[in-house]
Amino acid sequence: MKLILLSKKTDKLNKMLDQKIRSDFLKKKSKAVYLSLGNKVNDKDYDLTSNFLKKYGIQILNLVDINNPNLMKVKKSILEHSVVYIPSVNPIEAINNLKKFNLKNTLNEFFDNGGKVIVEGMSCVLFSGGMEIFDELILKSDMEVNKGLGIIGFNCIPNWNEYKAQLCNIVDFSRKYEGVYYGVNDGNGIEINDDDVIFYGDIIKIEDGSFDVFKGL
Repeated sequence: MKLILLSKKTDKLNKMLDQKIRSDFLKKKSKAVYLSLGNKVNDKDYDLTSNFLKKYGIQILNLVDINNPNLMKVKKSILEHSVVYIPSVNPIEAINNLKKFNLKNTLNEFFDNGGKVIVEGMSCVLFSGGMEIFDELILKSDMEVNKGLGIIGFNCIPNWNEYKAQLCNIVDFSRKYEGVYYGVNDGNGIEINDDDVIFYGDIIKIEDGSFDVFKGL
């Protein structure tokens, strides 16, 4: 599995992360798919993402909307590309839309075929298993507890620069909810390369009522 959790695309992207994407994550002339999981496609973000990826050699960014009623076409569109970019969306919208489409199985097949995925912003939340802390503290959802895709073995809190004021609350909640939580500032990220987890930039780790800061690359 080759996956990058990107807090936010920015001109001030962590230099080592930028070099990693540039050197071997995205290959020249690769075709990427922009997989929208929200209720509607954000055309402005699509244009920004297209320009962002061009500097890494991605000249073609095909748009796929998960709300397309032809689910086989959605799956085929994902599997025929070598790179999938999943933009930041409202996780509640995405969870409801994912009930119609088995993204986990499709992505597992995509990974088995050597595909690479970049996930941005709040969409990173979806790749973990439990979402209890997000439901209660960040999403402030009055719905029943939501479940993520369970693709990664930890929880990512993107846009940490926006949520770090809630550190004490999140630390308290981590006593109640099992799991490891990594807070990632905008411009930084986490790479999952099969069994290896690599941190880019300073990452805060929260687990079992305590926290620590990792100095990433």
